[in-house]
Amino acid sequence: AAAPPALPTLTLEQAKSATAEAIAAFDEPANEEQIRTAIAAANGDPALVMGSVMPVAMNIQAEVLARYGFPQNGQGVMAAMMQIQALSMQDPELATAIASLKAKFMPQPGGAAAPAPAPAAAATEDAMD
Repeated sequence: AAAPPALPTLTLEQAKSATAEAIAAFDEPANEEQIRTAIAAANGDPALVMGSVMPVAMNIQAEVLARYGFPQNGQGVMAAMMQIQALSMQDPELATAIASLKAKFMPQPGGAAAPAPAPAAAATEDAMD
């Protein structure tokens, strides 16, 4: 079998721009809605979050990371995130950006993704409880 293609190596600047682009992608209304729906479906269950939210988050990130030469799949996302995480150890600005990115798809205590959805969405969530 042929060896898989070599993965690109990100520079700090590329890591910062990829993270910023991923944050912007999560802010697109269609993607925000997909994440909100997946989080609501998980109903606070960590195992369901991994099963419903993570695939959606991976797809959103994969589209962005493909522009940097990573395979557009889970492996590509994981490889890129490991590099970005490692670079963030030397760069507080990147570390803060990663935290903002994770907050886009990791449910926060209270069940909502951060930042909190618009008040109308929060009222709808309360009505479902």
